[in-house]
Amino acid sequence: MSVFLSNWEIKPIKLWLLKMHHYKDKSKSERANKAKTILQLKHKMIGNGRNRIVYDLNNGYVLKIAITKWGI
Repeated sequence: MSVFLSNWEIKPIKLWLLKMHHYKDKSKSERANKAKTILQLKHKMIGNGRNRIVYDLNNGYVLKIAITKWGI
């Protein structure tokens, strides 16, 4: 059990990580959009980079989710 995320939030993150390799030939923005669609997190997305998207957890922490294998 995570202190910061619920099981409801962890499940789609694991699903995204399993599916991520299907989008390796897509652009950064396409990967980020697909990840957002699969994740559907309630937290505000505050940005994305080449390898990760970043969510604000509103408790002084951020959550970075890989969108490429280099982001892991």
